[in-house]
Amino acid sequence: MRGTEFELFWRRYDKRKPPFVHPDDEPALKRHPSCVFTSLEEYVQSRQFGVRDGTLHFGLHPAPFSGDLTTADIFVLLLNPGFDTVDIYGEYSVPEFRRATEKTLAQDLKGENFPFVYLDPQYCWSGAYRWWERKLRDVLSVLAFQKSVRYYDALKICSEHLATIELIPYHSASAPRALERLPSATAAKEYVRTNLVPRAHRGEITLIVTRQIGNWGVEIPTEPTQDIVLYDTGLTRGAPLTSSSPGGAAILRRLSASC
Repeated sequence: MRGTEFELFWRRYDKRKPPFVHPDDEPALKRHPSCVFTSLEEYVQSRQFGVRDGTLHFGLHPAPFSGDLTTADIFVLLLNPGFDTVDIYGEYSVPEFRRATEKTLAQDLKGENFPFVYLDPQYCWSGAYRWWERKLRDVLSVLAFQKSVRYYDALKICSEHLATIELIPYHSASAPRALERLPSATAAKEYVRTNLVPRAHRGEITLIVTRQIGNWGVEIPTEPTQDIVLYDTGLTRGAPLTSSSPGGAAILRRLSASC
């Protein structure tokens, strides 16, 4: 599946009203625990508030990918977007954040200062920003020092180069099991197999698989390569991206060479 086909798959998703589920996934998800909340007040008054499980939140837009798939040259493969109370606040109380989410889904990111929106400091209150900024803080600090730029500039540089692909695109507090065969998951894996892996072998991009190498179908290279980083059992739990970790070092190497 070419990149454009992966994007077209998600353009068939209806973002007008919840539940926000890709039509191809609906049959397989009918029996999976799910919920739909369209306001922070509704959520905090519900029995789901405070529960940390694999329930899928269909009141939130799915996040099959982040960043600009066309221009990014660093791709991190993940399991699924997490869930935090602030996610509902962001999508239903901050129109700019919701629009940014929808623009990412549509891949309408030309001219955006932060195409990887989760590194945009104006959304520093969001769970995704807090997660990614903390994850990449060491790499960003080293980059800022190397290039003699502000930390803000390092965030912007990284945002221009970084993209992510989620195996399961729906928000949940813990990674849902037994959903790796969803049509959306199949589309993601096919995009990785036919588009990203060949490009990484050619040295055009850096590909980092943080968890479940087997589910992604990315084969371990027969010869060492700095452009395909696969986290084994010793690294998958925390999936560190510091400058001393395999993935973080690969990100820093790519960013340092590009600016």
